[in-house]
Amino acid sequence: MIKKMYKVERKAKLRGLKPEARRRLRIKHSRPLLLALFKWITEHAGTEPPSSPLARAFTYALNQRRALERFLEDGRLPLDNTGAERALRGIAVGRNNWQFAGNDASGRRKAIMYSLIRTCELNGVEPWAYLRDVLTRIADGWPQKRLAELLPQNWSPDAVASAA
Repeated sequence: MIKKMYKVERKAKLRGLKPEARRRLRIKHSRPLLLALFKWITEHAGTEPPSSPLARAFTYALNQRRALERFLEDGRLPLDNTGAERALRGIAVGRNNWQFAGNDASGRRKAIMYSLIRTCELNGVEPWAYLRDVLTRIADGWPQKRLAELLPQNWSPDAVASAA
C-alpha cells in the first residue's frame, strides 16, 4: 500500500501538479490506500505480543495517525519527512563540533540561524539577501501581525516590498 502511495507521488511529480491538484490526486488515490493500511493495522494490532517491534510499530502508527494523514490535506506537504531528515543530517554530523556553543542561549541562537539558512536554501532563497532584508524590515518596525510574510517560504524581495 505504501509503495502505491509513492507511485501516486511520482505521478504528481511527473505531471508537474500544483499543490491543489496534488491534493485532489492524493484524496482520490492515496486516501483509500491509507485508510486500508490503518484498517489492516487496527485488525492486526492485538495479534502481536505488546513488547514486540511490530506491536510497537502498530501502536506508533495508530498514535500518529492524524500526523500521518496530514499530507492528504495539503498538496505542499511531502508524503514523508526524508527531505527534512536530509536537511538536518548536517546537524547530526556536526554535533560534536558545535557542543561548545558558549552557553545554552548561544546554542539556541545558532540553531535558529542554521534553521533559517537551511529553510532559505530549501526554498531557493539566497540566505544573506534574505537575512539582510528581513532584519532591516524588522528593525524599521515591520508589523508583528505580518511576520509570517517574512518567513523564507513566503518571502521574495519584490513581493514583500510591494506589500509594505
